[in-house]
Amino acid sequence: MTVVGQASCVCSLSNLWLLLGRMMNIMSEFYGSELIVPYTTKAISNLKSGLNKFDTKEGDMIETVAYFKDQQQNDPDFFYK
Repeated sequence: MTVVGQASCVCSLSNLWLLLGRMMNIMSEFYGSELIVPYTTKAISNLKSGLNKFDTKEGDMIETVAYFKDQQQNDPDFFYK
């Protein structure tokens, strides 16, 4: 499996909202042993953090601000900064 394939595997497991330990178990079963999994638990955690930052960079904030604007129109006392 190439490096890109390994990263996409971690991305796919992350999209399933699996806990880090379960992700490591699945990868251990895939590779045959935890000793030959190309990632450490810390590396997977760092990759997941990077994915979360990328996912929330634009889309979620646009939706959040739109929600706040709607709330402000419905409730004049609603305040956001």
